[in-house]
Amino acid sequence: VLIKDLIADAKINVANRPTLERIAYDGNYGRARMSVLYDMFYVHGPGDGTFLGLPFDQLVEHGIGHTLKCERSADPRAVIELANRGNFSALALSIGQAEKYQNIIKPDLPLIVKVDGHFLVGKDVLYPRHSTLSSVERALGAGANAIGITFYIGGEETERDAERVAEITEIAHKNGAMIIVDAAQS
Repeated sequence: VLIKDLIADAKINVANRPTLERIAYDGNYGRARMSVLYDMFYVHGPGDGTFLGLPFDQLVEHGIGHTLKCERSADPRAVIELANRGNFSALALSIGQAEKYQNIIKPDLPLIVKVDGHFLVGKDVLYPRHSTLSSVERALGAGANAIGITFYIGGEETERDAERVAEITEIAHKNGAMIIVDAAQS
């Protein structure tokens, strides 16, 4: 299914989405990676081939602003508690949060560990958007079922970022890990 063929009708989009069998065949994915996808799309979350992820990057990429309205909304423990009790396909955390809180995440809840991003280091001061702050091996050591990365499209460094994403993807695949790519505009 091409993006240009998608429309705003969810029922039609769901009917047209590729099956896991088609993804496995087209992508030549092995059994281990397909098992992770199957868990995320059919065992956890809605369970009908739909992915419902709970990403959490407050305090990391978005600073402490969320704590001003509701302190608990920016508390990783509260979000993990919600993920543990909710019906989510996966929980996505930064590497530091995954390492720090890995023992309170339900062992059967799929975990996506984000290894890059733009992170606040002070008031309106960011690391470069193309910062890779962790390794695939470190993310897997924190219990990742899949590796999360961001591909920044449209800026001056798109080509360099494509090379960075390709390198992380190659390492992840060599380690048998899935990659979840978040495409963002530079």
